[in-house]
Amino acid sequence: MIHTNETESPYEKLFKRKVKLDKLFGFGCVCYAQVPIEVRGKGKKLEDAGIRCRLLGYGDDNLNEHRQGYKLLSEKDLKVFYSLDVVFKPELEMTPIDHQITEVTESLN
Repeated sequence: MIHTNETESPYEKLFKRKVKLDKLFGFGCVCYAQVPIEVRGKGKKLEDAGIRCRLLGYGDDNLNEHRQGYKLLSEKDLKVFYSLDVVFKPELEMTPIDHQITEVTESLN
């Protein structure tokens, strides 16, 4: 039974701790996903270490390592991918994207 004077969420009651919301960001938030050195290639120190992206959601497949982490849209080539190593910049302005988006199930990590 739910009472209106409850101060704890169901999560807090079940796990006996506060919910951590510091890792949740809004849909479309600007972020940068790190590109591992293996993907960039050796000897390319001046190549960008991060890709500007938009947050599309969160990985929901714990059985498939390529679908874990944050679900991102690359602004450069408009591909969807998953990454665990992301820096969020919610203060940056989002610009409209009017191109066709392709689905990619691979991750950068």
